[in-house]
Amino acid sequence: SPGIDFVEGAVPGWSVAAQNKMPHAYKAGSQSELLKAQVMAMPKGGRFAMVAPPNPFRCPPGPYERISMVAHVLKQTNPTAKILLVDPKESFSKQALFEEGWERHYSGMIERVGPDFGATNVRVDPEAMTVDIDGSVEKVDVCNVIPAQKAGRIADMAGVTDGNWAPVNAADMSSKADPDVHVLGDAAQQGDMPKSGFAANSQAKVCAMAVRGALTGSKVFPAKFTNTCWSLIAEDDGVKVGATYEATEEKIAKVDGFISQTGEDAATRKATYEESVGWYSGITTDMFS
Repeated sequence: SPGIDFVEGAVPGWSVAAQNKMPHAYKAGSQSELLKAQVMAMPKGGRFAMVAPPNPFRCPPGPYERISMVAHVLKQTNPTAKILLVDPKESFSKQALFEEGWERHYSGMIERVGPDFGATNVRVDPEAMTVDIDGSVEKVDVCNVIPAQKAGRIADMAGVTDGNWAPVNAADMSSKADPDVHVLGDAAQQGDMPKSGFAANSQAKVCAMAVRGALTGSKVFPAKFTNTCWSLIAEDDGVKVGATYEATEEKIAKVDGFISQTGEDAATRKATYEESVGWYSGITTDMFS
């Protein structure tokens, strides 16, 4: 489960060497702390920018959850600040839910620039703290650059990647390049599942059952997978998307799914948020107890 690395040169003007000026904060730890400190130090009425990644990438709703959390902080500490979201994708995970929530909670604060307005032609200048969107240069105070992604370096070193990701067999998560290597989570090119923690945990259980069966001759049941991604737009305003999946010869294939609806009442959204807290407690216990 090697996680992710970044595609070099994915955002012109940015490299890992610039991460202390324009943090990615997409690998947790010091980068997350740095981005928080930069947001808290923004001048009054300042400008926060995010350059979102192209598909596929770790945690599809992640950038938009982050926009929501930054807006939540700025609404309290710096209410005249603005947020510029530069997004190369035509659409994004839970888009209608996020945009409804942004209008409800942070009206006038967040501007999204999509591919129709030049977001596929972006260059940044970490020294000048500018974002060039198709020739229009925007000065910002904080810039969160989340580059295009690929499988973590160890997957490439192991010889199990094809392009940016590591193709696997859906039934047991074994590498298509080496059946004795199993690849889980974000690094795997497996089909319809998003790159999420819930998905990785589900894949790990399928993989472990298959490996146990191969080693001991115990029964191996047909591979079934589940995933849910919760997002918090504002305090007690939680939304979710999820699905069940099965293994086919070609890939992990979606069977059915669900998603929160726009216009839900406050009680429903609060219950969804509380559900996410319960899930986090449960999955951490599952992994580490």
